[in-house]
Amino acid sequence: MFLGCKQLIALLFIFALRVDAILAADDYVVVINAKNSVQQVTAHQVKDFYYGRTAFWESGSKVRPALLDQKSPATLAFFGSLLNTEPGSFSAFWRRRLFSGRGVPPRQFSSERELLEFVSQTEGAIAVIEKAPTGDLASLLKVIPVTQ
Repeated sequence: MFLGCKQLIALLFIFALRVDAILAADDYVVVINAKNSVQQVTAHQVKDFYYGRTAFWESGSKVRPALLDQKSPATLAFFGSLLNTEPGSFSAFWRRRLFSGRGVPPRQFSSERELLEFVSQTEGAIAVIEKAPTGDLASLLKVIPVTQ
């Protein structure tokens, strides 16, 4: 059976989107405070954490999501592949929630060092960074896999 031009283009487009999503997952890692007992999270859980739909970890501690500046390559990859949104849409979502008094957006940091210090010192913190941390803060953090 032969495919028409439109079907072939559609299939190539779908394939390109899937490859892009797979590659984007390699562009960031999710880290939490090392005291958190969680060993892995689902993509759905992470999305709920960052959209404020889930406020507590299974242990009962408050979820404290954090992000690097929205221009960060890791943050952009995270928005595109896991949150399926763009920075402007994410900001608009949180502006509406703040205006209606229904939540607090994830904390944003201008440097990875500040972000990692926050996560290492904050029970319940979760963040997205470009690669697994090294150096003095690495022992205070835990990289966790995100499953589907």
